[in-house]
Parts: sequence; structure tokens; C-alpha cells
Amino acid sequence: MISEEVWEHAKQHDQELRAVVAREREKDPEGHLGVMSPGGWSSPKTLLKWEGDAIAALVGFAYRMIREATEQEVETLSGWAIALPADESIGPHDHHQADVVLIYYLEPGVSAPLEFVDRDIQLEPRAGLAVLFRGDVVHRVQAKPDSVGKDRLAFVFNATLRDM
Repeated sequence: MISEEVWEHAKQHDQELRAVVAREREKDPEGHLGVMSPGGWSSPKTLLKWEGDAIAALVGFAYRMIREATEQEVETLSGWAIALPADESIGPHDHHQADVVLIYYLEPGVSAPLEFVDRDIQLEPRAGLAVLFRGDVVHRVQAKPDSVGKDRLAFVFNATLRDM
């Protein structure tokens, strides 16, 4: 299962979401991507505790998209923000602790597509796009070594589910 949806309220909340990412990066400039991407940045998985109307709207969108796509209730949800420069990659990995993963692209940047390794599928990110897939699906983002430009900014959610 891979679902895509463009968030209809993306443009309304973009500016505030960018400010939230900037604020979180100031709090923790080193981030947590570390082994996954030495030059990338990730916030702690505390997004659901962050304040602001845009965060509340994004979390509400994530809950709705997950429920509608899976026809199941969200039991637990965690979230975080990431920033990935074009010349950085995120190696193959899954989110085995989650039933589903939702990635919301605030700024696609100039980095490579999201690749689903075992499925030979690539998705080109674009601003406002949310992609939902099973947590056990191996995926990655390759580096574009000669590229310069904006970082890819995204919000990632892990969800566990229960039947309705």
C-alpha cells in the first residue's frame, strides 16, 4: 500500500511550519539523523507536543489521511521534522516499529526521489504532498552530489493502528 495526497491547506500553513522547523533547529542544531545522514538534521520525535495552529492542523491531517487510507483507527502516533541537503542521502531503512509511515513534504528541495527499494517505485516529492506506506517497506533517498539549493524539509509520522 502506497497512498499519496496533497494537503489542501498546505499553502495556508507553510510559513508557520517553516518557522517551527527553524525554531526546532535552533534548539538542537546537531539533530538526530547521525548515522542515517551525517549532514542531515532531524528533530526529536516530539512533534505532537509542539505548539501552533499549523502543527495542530498538520497532525489532524495526518490522523485523517491514515484513518481514511487504512480504514483503521490510529492507536499511537509519533512525529518529527527532518532537513536533508541535496548532497546527502538517507540509506535504506524501514520503520518496523510502525504499522504505517506518513511523510509530508513541506519543501521538496533539490534532493532525489523517495525510493521504495524492494518495489522499484520512485516518488518525486513536491510541496504539500503526503505519502503513506506500510512501516515494513524499505525506502531511501539517494544523494545528488553536484546539486546545491534548498534543503528538503519534511515531517515524518509513525503510526500504530487498531481496528475500528
